[in-house]
Amino acid sequence: TASEAHIRTAEEVARRVMTLAVVAIKADARDHDWAQSLAMQFDVHRSATPEELEFLNSLDPDEDFAAFSWRYESMYALLWSIGQVASLDQPSGQIDVVKVVQPLIDMKPI
Repeated sequence: TASEAHIRTAEEVARRVMTLAVVAIKADARDHDWAQSLAMQFDVHRSATPEELEFLNSLDPDEDFAAFSWRYESMYALLWSIGQVASLDQPSGQIDVVKVVQPLIDMKPI
């Protein structure tokens, strides 16, 4: 219900976006060391789910890499929710990863 909802701040949403980015990058690149470096740099462990933490910390994850790469879609919607993306396109195919990551590079302070 509305009374039970917890509205996240833009900062909390931005932190979650960075977590999703690191998880998706590890899934795409399959580079544990790079993902760990990014995770430390952006302190993503605070906003990762238990499943994401397990994936990020595993040297040889048994997880479905494709499932974790779907985090890009979530990132784009969250970026839109905090005004970092002007509009959401009709979801008619796989998302353009560059289109999702570019707002992170260009992100305005929240």
